[in-house]
Amino acid sequence: LEYLYVNDYKDAYNAFIVEAAINTEEDTAKMQNILETKWKSVARLKRQVNVLEDQIKRYREENDANAILGGQKEGLPKQPERFKLAGHKSKVTKVAFHPVIDCLASGSDDASIKLWDCESGENDKTLKGHTAKINCIAFNSQGTLLASGSKDLSIKIWKLETFQ
Repeated sequence: LEYLYVNDYKDAYNAFIVEAAINTEEDTAKMQNILETKWKSVARLKRQVNVLEDQIKRYREENDANAILGGQKEGLPKQPERFKLAGHKSKVTKVAFHPVIDCLASGSDDASIKLWDCESGENDKTLKGHTAKINCIAFNSQGTLLASGSKDLSIKIWKLETFQ
């Protein structure tokens, strides 16, 4: 409405007032308040956008500096992996670390359990006795026994001294 009046569109201005049944004094004051409020909101949002853009810039700079220095976020492994333990004929379903020595056990869909040396990455021993997928494996607290559960509905306890 103000646009029509300022740009000397008097006929359009007057026609609009009549058609919309506008009380020019009250409605003009309301419109000015609304416009002021909107512009204040726009200015506040613009400040927030600037703050967020500065944060993004700082995060990118930190990330770039970290990458240049070879930094790694805490808790994430570095590339490449130390060993790729390959040997199962099917997907690995469970892994358990030995509580005392650098060794781990892996169970697979191929019904086998493999014991791995964590220092060399070599397969030390393969335990066969289940006829279906290995569902769970766990060492006892002394590391002398390994328990395994399978989809064949059996639980086996393996003595690690004799592998039986």
